[in-house]
Amino acid sequence: MKTLYIIGRGIDPSAHLTIEGIQALQKSEVVYGIEPEKQTWIELAAKYDIPEVTDITQLYRCGSEDQKNYSNFIDFIKEKFHTKSNIALLIAGHPRLGVTFAQTINKKIGNDIKIKFIANVSSFDIMINDLSLDPLEQGSCLVDANRLLLFNYHLETSINYFVYHICSVGTKRLNFDDSLKDNQLSLLRDYFLKFYSHNKIVYFCKAANGPNEQGCYTPVVLSELIDKASIINFGTSLYIPAENPKSFNRDFFNLLN
Repeated sequence: MKTLYIIGRGIDPSAHLTIEGIQALQKSEVVYGIEPEKQTWIELAAKYDIPEVTDITQLYRCGSEDQKNYSNFIDFIKEKFHTKSNIALLIAGHPRLGVTFAQTINKKIGNDIKIKFIANVSSFDIMINDLSLDPLEQGSCLVDANRLLLFNYHLETSINYFVYHICSVGTKRLNFDDSLKDNQLSLLRDYFLKFYSHNKIVYFCKAANGPNEQGCYTPVVLSELIDKASIINFGTSLYIPAENPKSFNRDFFNLLN
């Protein structure tokens, strides 16, 4: 049966590429991806005897609707299966975290092609490590910015929040060369101000994407979120640190002692 390997390559493939991922790449006839670290992949190809990566950046068009870009990928891959039996597609980070494409391809690729997802380190893993944070200690929530506003979630301020996709609030288009275009970030700021004080310190977080890039963690006063928005790009998330709980269950506490 033909197989599509959707391989999480981690945040830095030179450090994070897993043994399972390498084995899948070795089985693949061709490997596709949007890869900024081209030299890294040339070195990995030589080291592990895997195909060099074919860049498909041109299929992801800036300013186009997300679903249209996903369809471009899927149509391209389906066409390649006319002559190939094993194809690998590289996904930054973990292929199940914040990757709508991964959900879409399951429905559209066809029953004659087996899809195998291969896990890896995600941007969340890198962020909690860089922030020296145990996400279970105070509790943590990962949420998409647009879903947060769409479903009007009530925020529990005593847990940490990691808000993804703040580069495209209120739009279904990703302008990866201009994160402020069409971005309704003020809607997100105003929503947070319902739960937090104006002087709450939050962080724009960008995990390093390869060995030649440094992670960036920028503190921002919540009320000034828009003033600092120019540093946002498609890989930026918003981290809101937990506050002290407002209630305490002493009866339950006594059960733990």
